[in-house]
Amino acid sequence: MTTYRPRHRLPRGGNRCDFCGGQDIHSLHSCSNFDWEGKPVFQQDTGRWAACWMCSGYIEKERRGQLTRRTLWQVSKRQGISANELKILRESLKELHTLFASHVVQGEALKIHEPHVRRVFLDASV
Repeated sequence: MTTYRPRHRLPRGGNRCDFCGGQDIHSLHSCSNFDWEGKPVFQQDTGRWAACWMCSGYIEKERRGQLTRRTLWQVSKRQGISANELKILRESLKELHTLFASHVVQGEALKIHEPHVRRVFLDASV
């Protein structure tokens, strides 16, 4: 029997939250390597998972259920994903978030500080 895999998987990096795909990275969570779906998550012994402000809060408060629901909600907004794919993804995410929680290094999150930009308007008449 062939296992059906959704074609809409997790974000693949690129300055995005590794959980929900959000664009504003708030923190990087240190994590030891583990296997998920038969493959190691990192190429080395450790790595970092990027998280937006909301996902980071769920991670720090150890609220895996809310983290999974947020991820599913964000994925469901993507075009072309079916209810069946979301159902399969839900179970996969539960497993992933449980593994992540057991391998994350507590207290080792790096907070990202965004630069502050000030706009200066010059008066050309002066």
